[in-house]
Amino acid sequence: TASRADPSALRSTAAAAAAMRRGGGGPALCALLLASAVARAAAGTTAVATVPSIRDAAADSSSVTLFCFAVVVPFGYEVALLEAQYTEKTGVFSCDGQLVFSNVSSIELVGQHYSSMETAIIPGHLAVPSGPDCLLRNSAIFITVWGQIIADGRFQDFDWTVKLDVDTLILAPRLRSLLRRQSAPGEACAPMYLRASDDKLPGPIECLSKSAMNYFAGTGERCASLIEHSALTESMYLAACLESLKIEGKTDPSLLFQVDPQQPDLLCDSEHVAFHPLKSWAQALQCMQQSSQKTSQRLPTATEVTETTLFCFTVLLPFSYEAVLAAAQYVEGLGVFSCDDHMLFSNSSAEDLFPPGIHPAKWPSQGPDVHVIPGTLKKHMDGNGLSSWDAASFLKVWDALFQDPRYLQSDWTLKVQPDAVFLPSRLRATMWQHCPARGDRDCDALLVRTAMPNSPFEVMSKAAVATYSTGYLDCMASLGTTGQGDGEYLAACFKLLDIETVLEPSLFSEQVETCDGPQVAFHPFRMWQSYLTCLRQAGYAAGVHTPAWDTWSFDSPVHGPTMFCFSVVLPHGAEPEMMLRQHQDGVGIFACDGYLVVSNNSALETFASKAPTLKLATVAMDLSAPTGGRYMTALNSPVFIEAWHQVFEDGRFQNYDWTLKLDTDAAFGPQRLRNVLWGHCQDSDDDCLPMYLANFGRDLHGPVEAINRKGMQSYSAGVDRCLTEIDYADKGEDWYLSLCLDLLRVPRAEEPRLLSDWHLRGDSCDVVHAVFHPFKEWDDYLDCLCESGLGEAGCPQLLASTSTRTSSPTRTTTTTTAAHTSRTASTSTTRTTTNTATTTRTSTSRLVVVFGDADEEEGHGDRHGHDDSASGAGLGGRTDGAMSAQYGFAGPKRKEHLRSQGRDRAGGRDGTFAGAVDASRPNASADGGDSGDGGGDP
Repeated sequence: TASRADPSALRSTAAAAAAMRRGGGGPALCALLLASAVARAAAGTTAVATVPSIRDAAADSSSVTLFCFAVVVPFGYEVALLEAQYTEKTGVFSCDGQLVFSNVSSIELVGQHYSSMETAIIPGHLAVPSGPDCLLRNSAIFITVWGQIIADGRFQDFDWTVKLDVDTLILAPRLRSLLRRQSAPGEACAPMYLRASDDKLPGPIECLSKSAMNYFAGTGERCASLIEHSALTESMYLAACLESLKIEGKTDPSLLFQVDPQQPDLLCDSEHVAFHPLKSWAQALQCMQQSSQKTSQRLPTATEVTETTLFCFTVLLPFSYEAVLAAAQYVEGLGVFSCDDHMLFSNSSAEDLFPPGIHPAKWPSQGPDVHVIPGTLKKHMDGNGLSSWDAASFLKVWDALFQDPRYLQSDWTLKVQPDAVFLPSRLRATMWQHCPARGDRDCDALLVRTAMPNSPFEVMSKAAVATYSTGYLDCMASLGTTGQGDGEYLAACFKLLDIETVLEPSLFSEQVETCDGPQVAFHPFRMWQSYLTCLRQAGYAAGVHTPAWDTWSFDSPVHGPTMFCFSVVLPHGAEPEMMLRQHQDGVGIFACDGYLVVSNNSALETFASKAPTLKLATVAMDLSAPTGGRYMTALNSPVFIEAWHQVFEDGRFQNYDWTLKLDTDAAFGPQRLRNVLWGHCQDSDDDCLPMYLANFGRDLHGPVEAINRKGMQSYSAGVDRCLTEIDYADKGEDWYLSLCLDLLRVPRAEEPRLLSDWHLRGDSCDVVHAVFHPFKEWDDYLDCLCESGLGEAGCPQLLASTSTRTSSPTRTTTTTTAAHTSRTASTSTTRTTTNTATTTRTSTSRLVVVFGDADEEEGHGDRHGHDDSASGAGLGGRTDGAMSAQYGFAGPKRKEHLRSQGRDRAGGRDGTFAGAVDASRPNASADGGDSGDGGGDP
């Protein structure tokens, strides 16, 4: 009927109907289309202009069909990515048909849980050589793969066949739209393949039309005999083969976006179809967000990660590598000690578990608490030869844990073996994705684990542990415990109690050679040396791909408690210059919400001449202190008693949530420091009890001392009692302060994440701790800020502001007057700040007191506003070694930053040392070695 009025209407309608038929539009849509065409024909109009919009609407519901395949190496990050893609239906699993190739079975590749994933086995190894250009010569493998694709024959049921690398993310709707444009509406696509540029077929994604595949299947086998492929990559070989077969190559630059590792914040855009390489699931999620592709998950913010709290526990066997590992983790604040709260269990006491022979070189006055489980703790060996705890033995641990309600104060409980390496921030981010709700509603009862039956790493929500605590005896009666590992038993019990089990492929990786994959945890690493190596590979120090939640910036909005910070500055040596540099760049105590600088009048000339905008008040006192006492430390209690008195006289500490004393050579990130403090006082100040933080086991170590507002009120009110009742003549200031606060009944809270100390051999600063000490040289101080996660935009500015390291650093700078407006104190009281200090205490001694509020000080330059026109900054590389010299292992090698100020200077500090380590001794140290300052501890 339409053709009688307008033949073109019939042609357009037939083309659209064909598109409808292929896209599953159905008779109703076809009838609607035909009725519309008839009406237009009767009206004397053509349907040509209206058909494309209807055809496109149908095409959006998968009018172009895709058959996708990938080749997966059976270890490393590719397996974890494949599991995540399978769970989220991305990658090859977003296509209409898919096939995965590997040289092992699906069970060996991804485990029993993913056994429904269809895989095809390639005989032989997938390891291939690379040439001088670092390109993989993998054409032989893919000749076999293409042969199996053709033999399989399913490609004939789809419009396009697409080969994908596992680390290539495709947005399937966008790809279908791109491929649909390669042919006229309703017409079969001619033999063709798609490329991103005229001279290159991109290996990460290769698209062949059905007719090209049919031609390739019929004649492509001759390519293998005609083309010398041993020196070619698979994409080079395929392009040469298709060209020899006269199959047309069409170019579309939107096909592939090559991710620049130097720009981690720009992984994807809204224009391209495929993105490569994305070697972690976190990057894939970020990419989907940036490209506006909907996903069931999103990346949490740094605040959301911080507010996801963890309670971690582990079980230790005495006289084993587990106790040695746990001792080192305790000193460094790693493993379970990096969680918000933790518990250790063993069938031996703390004294037997941590004898002096296994102590690291630095050990606090008292080791960690150990909850003793009576009787014997047995191990279980499963059918795969993997060791776990016997279910009956571990039930004793659960019974003891339920007697302590601390697990109910955290969102998630982690059961972990000591030789499992993990970063707490990555764990928090993953758990947040399973339960992003905060506030009044807790997470549902969830067990998050991998498909491994007896995993050394399992996470449970608060509700799940609470349910288990009331029902575990019923499970014992129903299930029995004989011949089971603790993981198998726990999964069966949770099923009986109707607790949901969620399999999270990115949670854990077993038997890995490297730890650079997207997983949360890696296992097993039983030597401290290999444990640290894995941790660094996983992102312990900030690098190019550091997630947003592990970074911090001076310019980010203030989140968390307010901080009042002060330092005591010696009038001689490097400290005055260090303090001036910190003031100039707005770092150190000048990054706090309020600050106070204490020195004596000998430093007046230095501060007055180099920072004339600082208002100084003076009192006289000699700040030098003798060395002595039990630990042969500086007996500087009198100096700091005077300094604390100045803090009390100043009175501004009342306006801030926390008061912190910081050494001038202690580097810290203000946001991370706030996050650590927030974990100890999350409620309003009225509900927060007095406390101070023990930062080295149960000891208070001097580089950073943190006391909350109510603790400061107790300290200021009772300080005279401390001076009367405590003999401080033979004590360092930190020992005296802890004795004083204990005397005044100010509770202490252990916080291993507050301080990472003894950075004397060039050890990297990390993304776990808040404060790092000591850094006597300005360049090292700034390096530490960058390694600890200072945003990449901030690091070049800071590093460019430094001069070449000299024994007496001097430089001429031009500063602009700027008020700090980004860091204001959020308090319930109004602060009145004056520019002079008034003291009423009568004393014959005199001190210099420099004070101000970071948001109100006048006359000091913008943090990064120096005049650097005279100096260029070239950055030298750094190679971080795998071992910590602190425990007798070779420390990291560090090249100095190369800086130019009229000439290049290459400083030379080598933190490595030579020597042999006696592995038979539990705390082996290196003998010999004279390279730099990296000698082993005795």
